Amino acid sequence: MTRRPLFAVLCVITGFAIGALGALVLFAQFIEWRSFGNWNPVSIRYALDYFEVQPPHFIASGFQKIFNWRRDGFLDLPLSVVLLCIGSFIVVVGICVPGKKR
Repeated sequence: MTRRPLFAVLCVITGFAIGALGALVLFAQFIEWRSFGNWNPVSIRYALDYFEVQPPHFIASGFQKIFNWRRDGFLDLPLSVVLLCIGSFIVVVGICVPGKKR
């Protein structure tokens, strides 16, 4: 019988929570679309502006150059899709962690 390490369990729980946030964002967009007939896209840039968070600034100039080069493309991605993808990735990492044999 194998026992899952705490790291794997925490990864699965965290991944589901992040994925649920993505689904919640998508559900809120759907409710507004059904109620008022307009679809407001929620991008990463909109979420950062809403919560008054500055985009990241990297100490290493190489990372900052890459981020500045792709900033507009990355920050305009839909928040719901990004959260769902990150949550799914974390769940897969948690599932793939090997268990300990007793």
